[in-house]
Amino acid sequence: MTNKFWNLVKTLQNSSSGSTVGPQQIKGPQGELLRTDKEKGEAFLLRYKGQLQPNGEATVKAAWREVDAQVKTGGDIQDQPVTVGELMAVLRATRKDSAPGPDGVRYPKVKSLPREQKEEFTKYINKSMMMGTVEEHERDCRMAVLPKPFKDHLLLKGYRIITMANIWVKLKEKIAARRLVKELEEKNLLPREVGGARPKRTTTSNVETAVHHIQQNLQESKHCAVGIFD
Repeated sequence: MTNKFWNLVKTLQNSSSGSTVGPQQIKGPQGELLRTDKEKGEAFLLRYKGQLQPNGEATVKAAWREVDAQVKTGGDIQDQPVTVGELMAVLRATRKDSAPGPDGVRYPKVKSLPREQKEEFTKYINKSMMMGTVEEHERDCRMAVLPKPFKDHLLLKGYRIITMANIWVKLKEKIAARRLVKELEEKNLLPREVGGARPKRTTTSNVETAVHHIQQNLQESKHCAVGIFD
């Protein structure tokens, strides 16, 4: 990790701004009215922690070990260093209006950087990927609350809680995921039914397939059962 990279982050952070407007009035878990931003923030954070799985991090690490064992049978997604070209390919696929993390830096800022500064970022990515670690400070996220439709917005449960990481971490994740999907596709390890996060396919493709089967069964006067899980 280079000082040049972190100086770059500081520069972009100073030129960016972002704010989240929270609910004006809301009741706490015991029905008490929360008046200050501090009270509201602490209440939402407590609710968010309560929704997390007790062994969530351990479960994720176990899943990654299983995937890693499959991928390493014929190569490693970390073998080839990340290039500026690969970084730009990932950036082109990002949304301009994607919400920023705590540092307020957005994707268009990174896209507009000169090549030399993009190269500094790729050095940072490569070091992280080769070590296979995400530093503690990189796990900082910005929490925001979104009102659920048709819910009581005076109550905590009337909001959906989301977290937004800094784009530096999200870009590393996107690059690793892109490489991982490519390797899994080449080894034919993904089930045919999986539609999301695959080249030239989307999750809606599966919906279209399901609709086709339903229509076909109806035309043939057959019963058709559909199970939907979220």
